[in-house]
Amino acid sequence: MHSRKYRIAGRVIELKVPFPFAEQEQFLQFRCGGRPDIVTEFKLCRQPPENKGELIHSSDIHVFRKGTRICIEHFLSVRVKPYAWLYWDEEEPEEMVCLILEEDRELCGNMGHLFQLMRLEQICITLRAALLHTSFIRWQGKGILFTAPSGTGKSTQADLWRRTEGAEIINGDRAVLRKEGGIWKAWGLPYAGSSRIFRNESAPVGAIVVLRKNDRNELRRLRPAEAFKWIYSETVVRSWEDSYRETIIDLLTDLSMSVPVWMLSCLPDRGAVEILKKELERE
Repeated sequence: MHSRKYRIAGRVIELKVPFPFAEQEQFLQFRCGGRPDIVTEFKLCRQPPENKGELIHSSDIHVFRKGTRICIEHFLSVRVKPYAWLYWDEEEPEEMVCLILEEDRELCGNMGHLFQLMRLEQICITLRAALLHTSFIRWQGKGILFTAPSGTGKSTQADLWRRTEGAEIINGDRAVLRKEGGIWKAWGLPYAGSSRIFRNESAPVGAIVVLRKNDRNELRRLRPAEAFKWIYSETVVRSWEDSYRETIIDLLTDLSMSVPVWMLSCLPDRGAVEILKKELERE
């Protein structure tokens, strides 16, 4: 049995795997020791499991429920052939089991694929954290999170802050948000999309900035209810699981009331940096 531990959002995640696997570079800096907060044990099976429960969701994955037990069925391609099944009990979500068909184990030969089977959003919700689509920078010790749909300019704004203000880019695509000691913090992840920027670092959240393209630079502070709507739209939410959705709503309601959220309608230029910087310094 091969064991690896990784620190995700300040907590220790342990994977127990019965076969050798490759560990991509981005995971190395997240390696850690210590007592695990979440454990996933991977097991090989020769046949698909039976009696998975009632089918409650069907898309690129199938989701089954049997009492308090949840099973997510993964496919090699869209609904062609199931090859892995992730199980956990809602009453003990810290312990997960993932079955992999023995004939397909070579397809799961790297840590990225194993994490994919574990479902990052499940790890986050077990930690009472939210997974946000964002470019996460650290400036003057505080986290600034640029969030918006793909192609709106998150990476551009993050890079402008890096070049003009010396900000550090912690992650170019995602961040985990979790309240720790009464303070909302953001953590980097070993996933960063096309930006390839993934650092195992964190910062207290100083501001969340919702980006929109515009022909001039304009900035306004969002009220909590409006801020919630925009943040929710860029957060991973499982619509098929009521308890998950309710937890995310509670977390984001608190976040929207605790952290300044701005709407920045902007051009991809230094002026967008200056207008935001002025307000952040005043805050």
